[in-house]
Amino acid sequence: MLVFDSLTPAVFDRANVVLKECHRLMPSNNTILLLQADLCYEKLHLVDDGIALCEKAVDNSDTTIGKSKAYLLLATGYSYKLAECRVKSERELLEKKAYDAYNKSYSLDSYSVESAYRLALHLAQQRRLTEAFRCTRQALRLQPGHMNSLALLSLLFSAEKNYERALEVIKIALAEYPDTFSLLLIKSRLENSLGLFNQSLITCSNMLRLWKKEYQNTLEIEKNRGTGLLERFTDSGSKAFLLVSNTADTDFSHAGLFESKGSVRESVAASKVEKALSEVASSYQSSVWPRLGPQYSWSVQAQIWLHLAEIYLEASKTKEAHDCVDEAMTICPLSHLASYMKGRVLEVEQKYSEAKSCFEAALCINPYHVKSMAYLGKTLHSMGHSKLAEKMLRDAVNVTRQRIRPGKKLGLVLEVSRV
Repeated sequence: MLVFDSLTPAVFDRANVVLKECHRLMPSNNTILLLQADLCYEKLHLVDDGIALCEKAVDNSDTTIGKSKAYLLLATGYSYKLAECRVKSERELLEKKAYDAYNKSYSLDSYSVESAYRLALHLAQQRRLTEAFRCTRQALRLQPGHMNSLALLSLLFSAEKNYERALEVIKIALAEYPDTFSLLLIKSRLENSLGLFNQSLITCSNMLRLWKKEYQNTLEIEKNRGTGLLERFTDSGSKAFLLVSNTADTDFSHAGLFESKGSVRESVAASKVEKALSEVASSYQSSVWPRLGPQYSWSVQAQIWLHLAEIYLEASKTKEAHDCVDEAMTICPLSHLASYMKGRVLEVEQKYSEAKSCFEAALCINPYHVKSMAYLGKTLHSMGHSKLAEKMLRDAVNVTRQRIRPGKKLGLVLEVSRV
């Protein structure tokens, strides 16, 4: 895998050809098949080819450990296809195939931390929280310091609105992995959920300082990228980014962990897990952020700015939210999340025409971004275009059955339309 990470995109096809030849010479070596499958998933985007290779590895394997690894990678392929599938019947079939493969992998090797964690993650994504808790705890019994399992456990507690316990778990994880951006981001969100907005902002400031420490010296060519907000925000003597109003800390004390999700256990509350699941699953799931090279470093910073914008927006600090979104868009101008967040800020300011353009831009980059669809429908409704709003919200509901907030917005539009 270290070899793959050092390769440039131009040689991935050649690497695939080499692995095919290696398999021809050593047909009984399943490691080659699994390496080739991982290359197909991660670099070549040939998911069906990767699944076929994993199925072959399952048939060829003569050890339970080998079969477990093959089933785990096979389940990963089904998860990739599931993330892109929009047809309900096909989604249900892929969900079953993925669950069966994850479960088979875990049953063949119940001492595999990775198998237990991946099964727990899949169960959480499918709203089966009780089973997800059980598998996550099993992974932590096998390896108490497993970072991804700790992060997932925290998210599962937050799905049950047990934010205090979730924050305790994240602090334990950070004690072991203090400089991990995904853990710090979850910590900031949990602090935000508990109404600790200033503390949440301080955590974000610490993340930006960490980014400067980790990346800025290695990006000399583009060190002036951005608007300069990074320097002002991370100035050790500056407290300008803090929310000085004490009333703000009580106004949002019941805000959800992720604003666009719900808050009812096992249905609405479970959807709070979704946004952050991609962070703890980033080792195998696709992402809008590139993984390698300088662009990845910049995208990490952009993600922090977008999170900051959301915090400020909840506190009705639209000017600060604008600054953060503009910084993110300067760094990653083709990010659909940046366009979406800018639309959110403009929608709060009731600049509906401009907000509509931002949501449409986000959907041009990622046509299946559900939150952009939902907020575009809401914006169209605010502009008096109820029919267009209804169509957009129906599209959002149909994209995936896992998001329920678009359904609420659709119900509102239909109710108004009958009047």
